[in-house]
Amino acid sequence: MSPPPLDIGALAEQAWDTLRQRLTAAGIALQPAYIEAITPVWRALPQNAFAALAFANALMINDRFVLYRRLMDLAREEACGAALLGWAIDHSGPSLAETLADHRKDELRHSRMYLSACDSVLPERAGDRIRDFEVSAEEEFGQPLDRDSVAPLMASIHVGELRNWINLSIYLSLLSQSNCIYAEHLHSVIKTVENDESHHVFYTSAFVNKWLMEENCGDESFRNIARSYAGCWWNDVARINRWAATERDFKAASPCHVPDHRDPRQD
Repeated sequence: MSPPPLDIGALAEQAWDTLRQRLTAAGIALQPAYIEAITPVWRALPQNAFAALAFANALMINDRFVLYRRLMDLAREEACGAALLGWAIDHSGPSLAETLADHRKDELRHSRMYLSACDSVLPERAGDRIRDFEVSAEEEFGQPLDRDSVAPLMASIHVGELRNWINLSIYLSLLSQSNCIYAEHLHSVIKTVENDESHHVFYTSAFVNKWLMEENCGDESFRNIARSYAGCWWNDVARINRWAATERDFKAASPCHVPDHRDPRQD
């Protein structure tokens, strides 16, 4: 029997409800500008687009060559996040800097975890993959940074963390249904990261809502930041399909390709 289709829209709504409940329980008032800006990050897509995303992610989870590419991508994203947080630490007050330092440690650890997971998914490429990333905070943020950039940078980190949190929920759901030999190990890795990300989403959301409450110019800035992420779901679909096409050519020519990567214990 085939597993039930993945309802990504429902997963996104569940993440939003969880975040809202945690913030409310902590006495943090959700600003109208925050709700207005964040909602389109996952509601901007029609239902058929969520179906396309579910199909693309299912393809990725069950194709170890494509999954390898995504894990490498995730490792780099975490390293980039650490670079941005490193800059923010140097330009923040002591109380925030301490929280940011813990967050940065998590990002670096996640990057290493994803790189290590690459070896379990595609061991024949273990000797070829990159071991570390060199990234620039300004290059990653896309514009020069100064002391007034801390709040917009934190807002950008928050939206990125929220989107990543939803993505990881998607991966966990798909891995729990997969019979690939690496599924159990990778589920454990991603579950660890997902737990950390939920904390990152919470504290950065609290920061953003406080910023929006105190800063007159914050509303439009945050809307622009959130809007820049809304199209990323389409980019995910395109990227996975592009990788699948590229890796199909690689597999056809590769003597290392092992066609059957399912767990024989489940056959």
